[in-house]
Formats: sequence, C-alpha cells, structure tokens
Amino acid sequence: MVTHDLAAGHPIVRSDLAVRAVGAATLPDGTLTRVDEAVGTTLNASVRRGEILTDVRLSGGLGDRLAAGEVAAPVRLADGGLGSVLEVGQRVDIVATSPEGSSRTVASGVRVISVPATEAIDPMSGVLVVFAVPTAVAADVVGAGQHGALSVVLY
Repeated sequence: MVTHDLAAGHPIVRSDLAVRAVGAATLPDGTLTRVDEAVGTTLNASVRRGEILTDVRLSGGLGDRLAAGEVAAPVRLADGGLGSVLEVGQRVDIVATSPEGSSRTVASGVRVISVPATEAIDPMSGVLVVFAVPTAVAADVVGAGQHGALSVVLY
C-alpha cells in the first residue's frame, strides 16, 4: 500500500510503499504483493496514502504511455510555473512564439506523459515536459523550441 499521497508521473521508490496484511477477498485484481514489483516504475495516475497499488496504476516507462503513431517529445516550456499546473494525461496545444513576437500552434491536442515533481521545478529556467505527439509533427515540435519560446494552451 502507498505510504503517502503521490502524484501521477512519480517514479516509485521503496519508501513510497509498505506491505500490509489484508484479507485476500478484499483485494482488487492486479494487486501488487511485493514492493519490488513497483520500485522503478512510474505512476500513471495519482494515488492517496493507504491506497492499495495495482498493476494498472503503473507504467514501466514513457514508451508504455504512447499510442500507435505517437512518439515521446521532450520540450522545454519557457514558463517553469506551468510545471505545477500540468498533469500526466492532460491534453494541450503546444504554441511557439518567435523572438519577433508572432505565435503559431505547432501541435494540437497532444497528451502530457511526463512532468517533473513540483519541488524539482525552477520557475525561472523553464520546465522540461514530455508530450506524446504524432510522429508526423515531432520534428516541428522539438525544433520549434530551438527558435523561440514554447508554451501550452490548456484544455
């Protein structure tokens, strides 16, 4: 079971979990029965302290979060404060703003698949977020950050 509240995208470490004796009849399907089954995986949804951890809450890596025709695109958003409002699974539009001030949408309706822990974010240096984007626009998404500032429009 989970020892404290954890956010989606959190990488599981031993101190996040505790083994408790619970009646087998009350356990949901897919319940993890050993701590080492979860250590090193990533939460794909937030969990509360005391919650029993099941296999569907975990992801082995970024590739597990991609649909067919998608790739993982790491993007540094100019405003580091966005890291505290973005959540894994959220859909956004990625917008690039040129040094001259013009803006354009480089990808629409893409999913957030990784956000750093809030305490690791420095609002002044931007925030690295990983998005699941269609393969066809991946180069444009990643390249847009090299020529201007990137931000997102939240749905």
